[in-house]
Amino acid sequence: MVPNQGGRTIAFRRAYGKAARPEKVTQEAFEGNDRHLRRLLRIKPGERPDLQDLWEYLQDLRYTDIQNSLLAYLLPFFLELWCEDSHPLFQAHIRRQVKAL
Repeated sequence: MVPNQGGRTIAFRRAYGKAARPEKVTQEAFEGNDRHLRRLLRIKPGERPDLQDLWEYLQDLRYTDIQNSLLAYLLPFFLELWCEDSHPLFQAHIRRQVKAL
């Protein structure tokens, strides 16, 4: 963890984390299965989302129309993980995905 990361995370959540959780998922899943979207919709601030769900959501963002309210709600979770660049699970997951390419 980098110095003062916790303070930055809190400040970011205050500024951007006011995005309300959407009532439902209207975004289409890239591979047709929206279970990962429904699981992501249930996470709360301070909880850690499943990395595979986030990976699948990234694929959705690349290849389908975006549900703006869902993206606004999930963006703080993505940025918190991204800031934790030393998080071993995230690095391992990215390495596996790169090797698969």
